[in-house]
Amino acid sequence: QARIDQFKTNDLSVLKLLSPIGRAVLAQYGKGSREERLVAGIVANIRSTKISKKASDASDVQKVSQSEQSYGSLTQGFKNLVATLGNFEGYNPSRFELTMPALTALASTLDELNQNVNTSLADLRKKRAARNENYTDLHDRTQRIKAYVSAQYGLSSAEYKSIKSLKV
Repeated sequence: QARIDQFKTNDLSVLKLLSPIGRAVLAQYGKGSREERLVAGIVANIRSTKISKKASDASDVQKVSQSEQSYGSLTQGFKNLVATLGNFEGYNPSRFELTMPALTALASTLDELNQNVNTSLADLRKKRAARNENYTDLHDRTQRIKAYVSAQYGLSSAEYKSIKSLKV
């Protein structure tokens, strides 16, 4: 949720800062300037990256979900924008959130949030794999118990009839 807030929903989120950054460059360098065209191109590239909430397939451990790709693309696009702004001579907007130190801090925060999500996702995949192994073990044990009861008491016994519908 913190990552979604930082990218999308906060007042100072990445997607909401794109327009003020573009306008600050436009105000400082003028319409049609090389700087304005570069920033407009990067902003258009960032805006074309859509954040989707498609769940990754739990059976494919190595697969990167589409939402992870888009967050990575947004982060890289924003870092490219910050690097481009850093190369401009005299870029110094009056709004604090648009200054280079603030944008650099935001870019590092995005990297940290992405890393936290990736770590959590790796832990989740390990725990899911362990849970699936436990279910497989439980299923095997259940089958062996049923086989033992049927061998010991017979298929028509009350004992076997009471557990034959047990499924795991």
